[in-house]
Amino acid sequence: MNNEERVIKLEEARLIGKIVNRGWGVMKKNYKERLDMILDIEVANRDCPLKLQELLDADDANFYHDIIGIGQHLNRQTRKLGNCFIPRFAKRMGKTEQEAESVKRFEEEARTLDDIEEKLKGSQRDMLGEMISDAEKLDKAEENKWSYMKEKHFYRIETMLDAYQIIFGYHEHRDITNTDDLDYAGLDVEAAKKRMEDLK
Repeated sequence: MNNEERVIKLEEARLIGKIVNRGWGVMKKNYKERLDMILDIEVANRDCPLKLQELLDADDANFYHDIIGIGQHLNRQTRKLGNCFIPRFAKRMGKTEQEAESVKRFEEEARTLDDIEEKLKGSQRDMLGEMISDAEKLDKAEENKWSYMKEKHFYRIETMLDAYQIIFGYHEHRDITNTDDLDYAGLDVEAAKKRMEDLK
């Protein structure tokens, strides 16, 4: 780092310190200590360069829009601002830079949504597998006249079907149930197996 870069870093640190001093009265309820707020603004400034002096001098509405927004939308694991939040005092980028940044953020958020969707599908497969397994155990209990085990697995299927509807919605629930056949608490075992296969 050359002397000019050191001067810039020191000036940024000075301005960030003043920004935190100004906003601390409002923001302290969101942080354990001032250092946490300083780090948030430093990280946000690296991800999306800020016009720190203009932010410091801004009226309360614009000042707190950016300060509160940074606290709410900064992902401290990725060290990036998320949810498409861009501070009002972000430095303007050239059109090409803006487009590249927009594409980058869109791709990152799309990957996050893909991950969530895949995890949700995994949870759905797991729940379907549990209900199918309980249906098979219920058959075995019926065959061996184990009344307690039959009641246990029937109740488990019934409970999981209720949870399945809450988590995955009415239409998903409707597709794996048959109210005309209550042998498995309304579970249509073959339909559940097919839905489980479709989710792979």
